[in-house]
Amino acid sequence: MAIVINYRFPIAVLGACLCLSVIAPAQAVPLQSPMLVSQTQLLPPPPTSPNPVPDPSALSFTPNATSYRVMALVTSPVQEQQVKAAYPGAFFTTFNGQRLLQIGSFSDPLNAQQAALSLQNLGLETVINP
Repeated sequence: MAIVINYRFPIAVLGACLCLSVIAPAQAVPLQSPMLVSQTQLLPPPPTSPNPVPDPSALSFTPNATSYRVMALVTSPVQEQQVKAAYPGAFFTTFNGQRLLQIGSFSDPLNAQQAALSLQNLGLETVINP
């Protein structure tokens, strides 16, 4: 038969009353002996041969995937700031011997046209290069 004793008694601490509870355990918990390293199960060793490298000809790859680069001709620092405010990743590139600000490369031609239109609304000349 287990007996649980719960004592509650007030303690005065600097004018405040603090109640403490003390609970005696119903039964003692046996301690287990520590596990030795030799008793643990180790993971199996890694395979001795590396994973096979896939044949490149078996990979699905479309070499003629079309990408539509959208670029703008900027002629002033103010125009550059306007473009970079709308497209923070924009960077300068050379296209057909002309220095242009590229705002992105799109796989969908409609998205490229929408981006170019947003630049044209700023009064900029644009180029879409597939």
